Amino acid sequence: MTTRELKSLIALELVKECMNTNNIIASINQYYMHKETEKIPMIIRSACKVFNISEGIIYSKNRKQDIVKARQLICYYVCINKIATEEELANILGQNHSTINHGKKVYRNAFETNDSYIINKYNEFIKHMSIVNK
Repeated sequence: MTTRELKSLIALELVKECMNTNNIIASINQYYMHKETEKIPMIIRSACKVFNISEGIIYSKNRKQDIVKARQLICYYVCINKIATEEELANILGQNHSTINHGKKVYRNAFETNDSYIINKYNEFIKHMSIVNK
């Protein structure tokens, strides 16, 4: 075996090792992401409780203000805490991923402009989440 062939073989083995390492890391990330997404039903329940709406309606296309605000709260909380991606949450809620992105922006803007209604609902939600998590 020539030096060139030996170097190629070593390089190939290193690439395989890196691929295995990346697969392992991807598997670990997927496991933890799945563990995090298990929190979503509890998050939905808490948001629905705060807005006094039924859980089933959160999955609808209904655009009634309280339902929309509850959905947006879920979007904001899930995404900023990296519980799921926008696409994953869109699939869970039966919405488009751009709806999820818009929901995040609405809450972010509400915090920046000190929207008291949104801030109060969010604080109530956080309080409810802390009680549920005990």
